[in-house]
Amino acid sequence: MKPIHYFFFSIIIFLSTPIFAQTELLEARKLSRQGTAALDTSDLATAMRYFKAAQQLDTGNIIYRYQVASVYFLENNFKQSLKLVQPLLTHRDVSPNIIRLIANNYDHIGQQEKAIDLYKKGIELAPTDGKFYNELGTIYLMRKQNDLAAEYFEKGIDMDPALAINYYWACKSLLQNHDYWWGLLYGELFLNMERSTSRTQEISKLLYKYYNEITQQGQDNLVRLRVTSQKWQTKFEVACQESWRIAATKPHDSQLLSLTELRRSFLRTFKEKATKKSPSYVLLDFWAEIDENDYWEAYNFWLFNEGNPQEFENWLEHNAPMFGRFITWFVQHPLEAKGKKVTRH
Repeated sequence: MKPIHYFFFSIIIFLSTPIFAQTELLEARKLSRQGTAALDTSDLATAMRYFKAAQQLDTGNIIYRYQVASVYFLENNFKQSLKLVQPLLTHRDVSPNIIRLIANNYDHIGQQEKAIDLYKKGIELAPTDGKFYNELGTIYLMRKQNDLAAEYFEKGIDMDPALAINYYWACKSLLQNHDYWWGLLYGELFLNMERSTSRTQEISKLLYKYYNEITQQGQDNLVRLRVTSQKWQTKFEVACQESWRIAATKPHDSQLLSLTELRRSFLRTFKEKATKKSPSYVLLDFWAEIDENDYWEAYNFWLFNEGNPQEFENWLEHNAPMFGRFITWFVQHPLEAKGKKVTRH
C-alpha cells in the first residue's frame, strides 16, 4: 500500500498539470499579441522572436506557425515561409489567410499556376473575401489579360463592396480597355473610399485625364461627353447614355469648372428622367445628395484637384470657407457602398 503522502502528492501533480498547460496557452497568446504589435511597427525581428516563442509554448495551434511564416514572407524569404505553411493546407482548421499566404508565396517564387489554383480555392472557402479576387485579377493583369483581370476586380467589388483596392484596379484596367464610363465610376468610388494616399492622387489625375479625353466642344459651342465607345447594355447604362446625350454646358476658362458643370448637367438630366422604376446606382445617389446640400462644385474640385492643381489652388483661394464646410460635411457623410448597387452586374 502506497504511503498517504505519496497519494496526495500524486493528486497535486495531476491537478497542477492542466494549470501549467493553461498558463502556457495564456502566455502564448500574450506573446502572439506582442508579436502583432511589433509587426504593426515593422519590427520584423522582434515580431519573429515573439511568434516563435508562442509557437514553442503551443505547438498545436496553427495560428502561431502561420504568424512565423508571415514574417518570413515579409522578409522575402518565400521558400522558408512556404516550407512552414504549405503543410497546413490540408489541416481541418485551414483559414482563408493561410491559403492566401501559401498562394502569395507560390506567386513570388514564380509558380503562378499553383497560386491561381489556390486563390480559386480561397474563393470557394470564402466567396465574400474580396482580396482573393484582387490577387487573381492582379496576376491576369500582369499577364496582359486585361479583360479577365477586370472581371475578377468587378466580381471582387460585387462580393466585397467595402474593400477599396478592387475599385482601384477595376478603374485602371477598364480605362486601359477603353471602357471609360465604368472605369470612371469605379475610380470615383475608390476616391470616396480611400482618401489621402498616393493611390488617390494617381486616380484623381487619371479621372481628370480621361474625362478630358472624352469631352469635346461641338459646333454649337457647348461642351459634351462622347459616349459612342461605351458598351451600353443594362437599364442603368442605357439611362446614363440617354442623359449624357442631352447633357451639355458652356465652356469655362477653368477646365475644372467645365467638368463640374458638365457633370452637373448630366446629374440633373438623369434625375429629371428618373421614375420610381428607374435603376439606382450608389454613386449617382451620392451625387444627388451632394448636389442637394449645395456642395457639388466643392466636391468636383476635390475630386479632380490632382489633375489640375493650379486651377484648384486658384479656386480654393476664393472659396476656402465653403470648401472647409464641404470637407466637414464630407467626413460626416461618407459614401456607403454596402448593400447598394456598385457594379454593372
